[in-house]
Amino acid sequence: MPLHVMTYNIKGHGALLRPRHIERIAEVIRETKPDIVGVQEMHRGTWKARGRDQAAELERLTGMQLFFGRAMGNGSTEYGNAVLTRGSIIDTHIDPLPGKGEPRSMLGATVDVDGVRLVAYVTHLAAWARFGSRTRLLQAEAVARLVAKSELPFVLMGDFNTTPTSEELRAFHDGTIVTSCFAENVVTYRATKQCLDYIFTDPTWTIRDARVITRGPSDHWPLLAAIGRSG
Repeated sequence: MPLHVMTYNIKGHGALLRPRHIERIAEVIRETKPDIVGVQEMHRGTWKARGRDQAAELERLTGMQLFFGRAMGNGSTEYGNAVLTRGSIIDTHIDPLPGKGEPRSMLGATVDVDGVRLVAYVTHLAAWARFGSRTRLLQAEAVARLVAKSELPFVLMGDFNTTPTSEELRAFHDGTIVTSCFAENVVTYRATKQCLDYIFTDPTWTIRDARVITRGPSDHWPLLAAIGRSG
């Protein structure tokens, strides 16, 4: 059976205006039933989250195991990425990414789902369109180098804040990583009607199906892919 993986920029600061924001995010995840979810823009204890711990809330509401990877914060107020799984999280690490501006990181979690073990990487690259392109390129190249060192099969999920044909994503075009979303008609970011969110796998996996889930309170639609062993 294939594994179903999802990447979802949840726009955690949406909770400032919508108290049920995380509940609605959880509803989308529960209804879609993914095995692994990579989450971006999660807040813990920040004023934008009304002081609430979105990691704890999403773990409770989905019934999935969660690990949070901080990109910025001081321990009491944090912002970053997370991975959720219906399986078990065996090991984790967080790597800071280069570049100016808002700090960014990549979370790596070794996950076991029904005896299948792989590394789930989650990241969120710099924004600001063309003004952030140089920083994004540095970050994308760093991400490519990091995942290439993986000793286990991996899936890489995230908001790359750039379009499929951009220079930043050329780091993933060398044949060692494949993507589910290099298509002009895929839209994950509603405001600009662009594809900014991606799911990559290493060559030992094949993406058998991918689709955008057009619901939820975030400004990003979640992207869901079914992945299986090659051959």
